Amino acid sequence: MKITIKDLFEARENLPKLAGIQDVPVKIGYWIAKLVRKLNEPLRDAEAARNNLVKKYSIPPEEEERQRLELEGRLGEIEKKPKSAANKDEKKLIEVALVNLKSLKNRVLDENLEKFSNELSELTREEVDIDIDIIKLPNDIKLPDASVLIGIDNFFEIEG
Repeated sequence: MKITIKDLFEARENLPKLAGIQDVPVKIGYWIAKLVRKLNEPLRDAEAARNNLVKKYSIPPEEEERQRLELEGRLGEIEKKPKSAANKDEKKLIEVALVNLKSLKNRVLDENLEKFSNELSELTREEVDIDIDIIKLPNDIKLPDASVLIGIDNFFEIEG
């Protein structure tokens, strides 16, 4: 079966919901577990490619380190100065900047967002060939709600 990487990402989100349903016949539980194992390898590859894109378009580690050291140096200089309201405010601003810098780690920078989105979209349209059989679910299976099958419906067929 050929599926897109987008389908793989959606399956990763929704398969655990199906696997967690109570009273699933043992045979179906077995096939779901087998499906999960077969999807894991291409999922790991897709996730690695996505992570490489994030790294490509986020703040480079050496730039993050340079900015961090610069901010910490400014913070050290302020702490040596006599305490004043202006110094206290500047210290708070630098501390906030350090926290913000940490949150930028492994986050796509705004100026790179369009390029990142285009490349990620291209990646998610790629197809992978997975050797799996459609799993037949009994028509009386009790699903918590239909959303459980969203993104994984191409792996299942309801009998009846």
